[in-house]
This record gives sequence, C-alpha cells and structure tokens, in this order.
Amino acid sequence: ENKVKGKFILTQKLDGSRILILKESGNVKCFSRQGQQIEGLNDIVEDVEKMNFDNGVIDGELLAIGEFKDSADGYKETMKRSRIKGDKTGLKVVAYDFIADINNFYKGRDNTSCYIRKMNLENLIRSSKTKFVEYLNPIYCGTDKEVIQEKLKEAIENNQEGLMLNLFDAPYECKRSKGLLKIKQFKDADVLVTDIVEGEGAMKGMTGALKCQFLYKGEVCDVEVGTGLKEEERIKIFNDPSLVVGKVITIKMFEVTKNSKTGKYSLRFPSFQGLDYVRLDKSSIDDTNVDD
Repeated sequence: ENKVKGKFILTQKLDGSRILILKESGNVKCFSRQGQQIEGLNDIVEDVEKMNFDNGVIDGELLAIGEFKDSADGYKETMKRSRIKGDKTGLKVVAYDFIADINNFYKGRDNTSCYIRKMNLENLIRSSKTKFVEYLNPIYCGTDKEVIQEKLKEAIENNQEGLMLNLFDAPYECKRSKGLLKIKQFKDADVLVTDIVEGEGAMKGMTGALKCQFLYKGEVCDVEVGTGLKEEERIKIFNDPSLVVGKVITIKMFEVTKNSKTGKYSLRFPSFQGLDYVRLDKSSIDDTNVDD
C-alpha cells in the first residue's frame, strides 16, 4: 500500500509519449518507454548535446509544440509528428527527472532524493537556455494532502489528464515505484463512521480523524478519514460525536489499496466532504460502497 507521509511534490500529468534521453560520453540517444531507440529528434538531441553534463539520463514527455483544445488533441498531434520517418520537427521534451550518474540508471536505481534530482534538472535546463527541452515546474511542494484534491479538480476543469505525485525523498527506480503516483480522478465512497479520534498538538480538544469501516469483497475494512475536516467541523463533531458516529457518510477517495504485509484493504487519500454528506438513507455496514 502506497501511503503519502511527509513532504510530496505535485506536477501536471502530461499526455504525450514518455521519453528517456541518455547522454554517454557526450553522445546522445533517445529511447521510448519500451526501450526502442527514437531516431530523427535532431532539435532535441542538439539541445541535450550542448547541456552541461557528459553522462546522465533525462526522463520526460515528448510533446507536440503548440496550443491545443485539450490534452487528447495534443496527444494525437504528438503521435502524428513522432511517427514521421526522418527528421521529426515540431516536438519538444518537457523533462521532470534527471539521473546524474548513468551507471545508476543501468543498475535500475538512483538513491538521490527526488527533490534534489528535480533541482539539478531545473538548474541544468535554465543554465543551458534550451529551446526544445523544458523543465516541468511543480504545482505544489509540501505536506498538505488537501491540496491534492483541489489541484486535481483544477486540472480536470482545464481539460488536463490529472496529476503526478512524487514523494519528496523517493529514489529513482526503473520500474513501477511506490514513490510516484498517478492521480487521475477522485471517486465517491460511502463508509460507516464507527468512532472519532481526538487530534494531537494544535488539534487537541477537537476531532483529529473519523474511524470508518466499509465492506469490500465480503470483508469489513478499516480506514481513518482525517483530511477535509474544517476546524469548525472538528470542534462540532468532537463536542457531539453522534453527528457522524453510527452514520454512513459519502467521502472522496482515490482508490482501494491492499497492504502487502497484512492483506487488508483500505482507501488512498480519503477526504471528508462535510456534514451535508451524512447519508440519511443509509445506516449500516451493509449500506457502504467503495466500488473502484
């Protein structure tokens, strides 16, 4: 189960074609996600050749240059331009990761923290004044998980595909990584509130989280919902737990997760939507629903 603890970085999810640019002893080659070499990206290759490093890997997205109605139109144009034989023009790379030691890439892992890799990449691109290689600026960097839902809503309203979430200190791995999450769309889930948990520190004397249960694949599963509660709601519920305890509420969540150690199911990014989302038509664990 991937849990977001501590600091994280949010970036826009780009709807293009993944590209890895390897520079070895000054020699530049471009590869697809599947490891096939991409020929003809001369503008991009020339940009990377003049960048101030001799051995390393730039990870990013190949995108069509221009303004498009939405990400789907941009994706179609990217595919069209990238499939042309010979010199492929009208394309750029929006880069989001950098492995400074190519040997680490060949080993399949670079332990440099994500934020340092991004900082190194940004400095490299800024100082090189490239035309066809851009840096993907983060949307948010911090610990507030409530921002995830806000920024995802903005992305969807702007016809973008979603967000990517990097854990601040995560290594680079040449495989599916727990330090990198795709966030495409939040869903509704109905859960039963069984208890409240008092907050700690600044939230002492108010609700820190709601203990909840839901049925999934015939099992009763547990989840704590602490995100999304406004301060006045935290106080109100703490003073009168019956407002939610024993009631089914509709929350937002990203997906159902399974803990590899315990085999238990839970929910990723559960978020309280407010007291207006207490279900008057539902009352028991049998009424819960987390279809993903």
